[in-house]
Amino acid sequence: DIYRISFSRPDGVMTEDAALVGPSKYRTYGQIQREAETVARGITALTERTGQYVGLYGENDPRWFALFWGILKSGNKPYLINLRQPAEFSADALRTLGATVTLCLTSAPDLGTDCFSYDTVCQSAPETTPAVPFGDGFALATSGTTLGRKICCFNGETISAQLLNMESMIKENPDLIRPYRGQVKHLMFLPLYHIFGLEAVFLWFSFFHSTFVFPPDLSPDHLLRTVRYHDVTHIFAVPLLWAAVERSVRKEAAKDEKTKAALEKGLSLSLKLQKIAPRWGGRKLAARLFRDVRKRLFGDTVQFCISGGSSIKPETLSLLNGMGYSLCNGYGMSEIGITSVDLSLRAEDRIKGAIGRPVDSVEYRIDENGHLLVKGASVCPTMILDGIPTKT
Repeated sequence: DIYRISFSRPDGVMTEDAALVGPSKYRTYGQIQREAETVARGITALTERTGQYVGLYGENDPRWFALFWGILKSGNKPYLINLRQPAEFSADALRTLGATVTLCLTSAPDLGTDCFSYDTVCQSAPETTPAVPFGDGFALATSGTTLGRKICCFNGETISAQLLNMESMIKENPDLIRPYRGQVKHLMFLPLYHIFGLEAVFLWFSFFHSTFVFPPDLSPDHLLRTVRYHDVTHIFAVPLLWAAVERSVRKEAAKDEKTKAALEKGLSLSLKLQKIAPRWGGRKLAARLFRDVRKRLFGDTVQFCISGGSSIKPETLSLLNGMGYSLCNGYGMSEIGITSVDLSLRAEDRIKGAIGRPVDSVEYRIDENGHLLVKGASVCPTMILDGIPTKT
């Protein structure tokens, strides 16, 4: 059902390649779906297996979407390989999952499996293949912040629960899917093999037929140019990016004492105005106050931002929100998915750095040792820790 709904508007633009030279390259939802179905037929022809894990190796790329859905359409389940982890770690995870095949965009290191490129899979696809049950789930490794080799195995039920959280989240803060000139466009900054990029960007927003804008690379200059020239509306990123933006603004202002004082005075005034008029009136005034700075940063198309992955400094939140960008703090882990984000409409609340209330599908509790305990329908149902499957 997630697949069917995600591709229910075939004419909508799904991906936009923000090449700096020449025209941008676009793919519609219909094109990506056709590519995914070609991939599925190719997998069936090459492997003749279903119900297996298939490795997916690749950086962010429109073809990644086709590989992800193609593996599921072939009746198998993708294991999302973290390219920042050693090849030995990924090879061990693939062995643990019983995977014998890996798909990649062009090439991959030796992972102890047969490896087929995107082009090879597509060229191997016959016109038709027997119908098979849709794959139920995917797996990914933790990002490396916990001890042990941990693989998280999600299924369709948990992902459905995660997606259904959006109904109440949007009611609480409509900016979460607010368009600019009729479009919601996401900057593809977060890696798709990480839970933040996979769930909060790809799965959440393809469900709403958003456009995903791929920058030429992740250099600060190219990221800012992509946001400004391609009308990006949503930026979800780790604190490292937001801190870099803050440093850049403050460094530029520090060149002159008057400019530095004006920046601090302007931020203070802006946050006070937003406190008086917390919705669009306050943000519009903030945007006017920082018009020149905003032109050099993200421009005026950005509607909503989330920081996640680790803690973010209050000073960073104050600067971005003071300039009229709604930057909220969120929380999640590979083991539990995305479980909360601050959805306050008031800038004075957002700058506190709180992670917000838990989404509908989970419950939070603090134990006697101060640990956050999380349970619920969207939490990863099975984890493999050092090769041993464990039900959560």
